[in-house]
Amino acid sequence: MTSRSLKAQLGKRLALVTFCSLSIMVALLAFLMHQTMHRQTDALLLHLAHAEATNIVEEGSGFHVHSMAIHLPALTGGLRERYAIVFNTHGRILDLTHNLIASQYVPEEWFSPSEPDQPRYFNSKALSKKLLRLVVLPMEYQGERAFVGVGVAHQDLDAALWSFVGLAIPFALLAALLVTLAGVWLIRRHLVNLSTLSDACLNLDVSSGKINIQAQQPAFQVPEHAAEEFQLLAHTLRDLLDKVQSLLETQNRFVAEAAHELRTPLTSLRGDLELALRRNRTETEYREFITDALGDVGRLQKLAGDLLEGARGRHGRLNLEDLPLSALVHEALDQRKKELEKANLTISLMVSEDLHVMANHQATLRIIANLIDNATVHSQGTQLHFSSEILDSQPILRISDDGKGIPPALKGSLFHPFQRDSQKGFGLGLYIAFQLMQAQEGNLSLAPEPTPHRGACWELRFRSAPP
Repeated sequence: MTSRSLKAQLGKRLALVTFCSLSIMVALLAFLMHQTMHRQTDALLLHLAHAEATNIVEEGSGFHVHSMAIHLPALTGGLRERYAIVFNTHGRILDLTHNLIASQYVPEEWFSPSEPDQPRYFNSKALSKKLLRLVVLPMEYQGERAFVGVGVAHQDLDAALWSFVGLAIPFALLAALLVTLAGVWLIRRHLVNLSTLSDACLNLDVSSGKINIQAQQPAFQVPEHAAEEFQLLAHTLRDLLDKVQSLLETQNRFVAEAAHELRTPLTSLRGDLELALRRNRTETEYREFITDALGDVGRLQKLAGDLLEGARGRHGRLNLEDLPLSALVHEALDQRKKELEKANLTISLMVSEDLHVMANHQATLRIIANLIDNATVHSQGTQLHFSSEILDSQPILRISDDGKGIPPALKGSLFHPFQRDSQKGFGLGLYIAFQLMQAQEGNLSLAPEPTPHRGACWELRFRSAPP
């Protein structure tokens, strides 16, 4: 099975990059070595051609070349066979070494009429079974013009080059192995901090519903000399640990408060039923007990519905559509008409008829209705104002009252579940409204004081509708 650990993946990539880099380097060095050897060999052959021409002139015994071995420029020693020839301006061969094929004339391409005074470098197999690297040099002897050629077998040059490659490859492989081992060691040394943080996350125990921050924080520390990225990761994980602890506390508090709210109507319901069964009763008495029990069941149903509505807003996105804001406000007011009349609240509407928002119809009705309920139950005011505006291209609906406002002790946890300043309701209205606004990519907030009408002022920020 292929290892998917970060250490293994980085090690493999390091080995691949090292191998490819060294392969390219060896190939480049071989190419440069090939070019250098050719230049040096050509210079050596030119020197030998000058020496042959000088010997012919000094010896004075006619055109004659010498057979001898030479050392080629290479990393490995050893003598290599030399080839030599002399011919006149008509291409007639005057003398040649025994390792060349006897012939009367050289090929025409061996001398250039256009540049008769310049040495020429070329490869040829014309007078040898082997491919030769040759230099042909013009010379003068006793008033007669001739050409001296000196060469070596090309395979000897290739053998010298491959001797270099043969030495370079093992060293390159050794270097690749050493670099890879050093890289893997460095990778393991640096990733030990990542392993430490990973183990700390794996060993984190939240089964009890809480985290011992003091005990867990040291496990999410890395040494001061660790890389900046690991320091940042450790800091992020510690912050995440605090957030997880906060979420667990919120969850535990939510469960405890939900259980408390459920227990009250259940206790009342059980008491009514036990009292009804304690002795025989008249039909009227049984009807009273059943009516009270139905009231408790209704409270349970409302609590369950509120909890489900809050969960729906918290864990999902709602389908949004282009809706007129004014029509939504009027519809919500119609739904709460009886509650508003009972609370004797006067309605003031300053919502633009042309303002459209991207919202979910049912969710927005529930949000506005919840804020109306909050005013009718808790505000103790006489007026409820609805106004709208567009701020920074974002539609805003404000719902304010002239009541007692929000107690300072509740402002920090307004949108938490079961937050209330009296025994009226479950304390879920603002929580549900906030979650539903978040679910339709908007926001619900309490406007800072002082408000235009002294009481609470709620701001609902919606997504703007396309033009």
